[in-house]
Amino acid sequence: MRLDILDAGWQWQNAPGAISMIRKSSVLVWFIAAVCLLGAAALPCEYSVRDAAFVCYEHEEYRLLIFVRDGTPEPVRTLLEEAALIQCLGSNIRYEIVNADENPEHPILAGAIAEETGGSAGQSASFPMAILATPSGRCLPVPLGEVEEISREAVWRAFEALVKSPARETITRDIIEALSVVVLVEGSDAERNEQARAIVTEAIDRIEEMMPYFPKPVHAPAKLDRPPRLVTVARSAQAGEAVLLFSLDLDSRPADEPQVVVLHGRGRQVGWPLSGGDLDRSLLERILSISGQDCECDLPRSWMQGRLIPLRWDEEIVEALVRKIGFNPESPAVILEVSRIVGAGAGARASNGSGDLPEISLGYNEIEIGFDSAVEAESERPPPPAQGSAPPDRSAAPAGLRLAMTCLLIAAAVIIWGIVLVRRRDRGRPR
Repeated sequence: MRLDILDAGWQWQNAPGAISMIRKSSVLVWFIAAVCLLGAAALPCEYSVRDAAFVCYEHEEYRLLIFVRDGTPEPVRTLLEEAALIQCLGSNIRYEIVNADENPEHPILAGAIAEETGGSAGQSASFPMAILATPSGRCLPVPLGEVEEISREAVWRAFEALVKSPARETITRDIIEALSVVVLVEGSDAERNEQARAIVTEAIDRIEEMMPYFPKPVHAPAKLDRPPRLVTVARSAQAGEAVLLFSLDLDSRPADEPQVVVLHGRGRQVGWPLSGGDLDRSLLERILSISGQDCECDLPRSWMQGRLIPLRWDEEIVEALVRKIGFNPESPAVILEVSRIVGAGAGARASNGSGDLPEISLGYNEIEIGFDSAVEAESERPPPPAQGSAPPDRSAAPAGLRLAMTCLLIAAAVIIWGIVLVRRRDRGRPR
């Protein structure tokens, strides 16, 4: 009995020390956990520039502004809203119904009226009026017709053309499978069109040779071995691709010179349209190589924030994309991480020139150096993979490295915590 009382007395006397020990241990545990989290966050970025290009932010959305008036019939308003709701669903276009009588000073409305009437006083614009506006404020009128002539079929067809066209369907299919897509918009000169097609084909072949040696060829679980693909917009089809060409800042009327634009990710433009003397194979190769670079490289972030084209990007496409690239670009965690990377990088703006283009960065590989002039000339080009041998698969390395390092840090934290608790307990025991 006396032993129990003495033991209870010892416990009571040492309770403050025990509580202090618990508090100190808790502080230590929180400190170690913070170190683990910071260590995991400090590991190299998992994403390539192409991976980051699949992420879409709210400020990058297009706007479909539908202007009506107080006198617009209610069935017409309902038709316009239903068609916009269904057609814009799953796309990067956000629609908005605006009452022109209540918002007469709307900046886009004022510009549209001035363009439609030619700035003539006394002339009234036709309503309802639909306008597609880019994030930068450029506008494209969407023809609807007079109120008396508006039909359900015409409205649905006009709004569907904002998110869908033959060229964009091909782009959507190819851009998930391939490193990027090269859009060739034909000009009026057939000979120059063939020259441009030859330049693009040669550049794609060269990129296919270099893809296995890019720093981060892909994030996906499987190796990405699909080179850029060519999508041609023929002269006869350019009228039906008015929205695509407008989003690329190109005229829907055939120009004299063919024009080339590179897209990757979720239809994000890389660089600027190339035409005429700018359409050089080496320059196109450097632009195409950007997709395979590390997202935390020294590349100006404007190259990672090229304009998006209007696309319908529904759940079926997202599911197919996730299977291909191994992560969900619409996940809030991914959006947060990619936005942090893009926001923390160099802020220089990309210009229509090659001055701020990076040199093609390739992964580690060994080449034989000889004194023969032909060997020296060939050594300047990164060698293609040897026949019958597969290049090293780096696809799973970033994710595997991060997981291994995180597990190692957690294991170290648990061991240290255990040692500290044992030593504290030994110190607290009566001698």
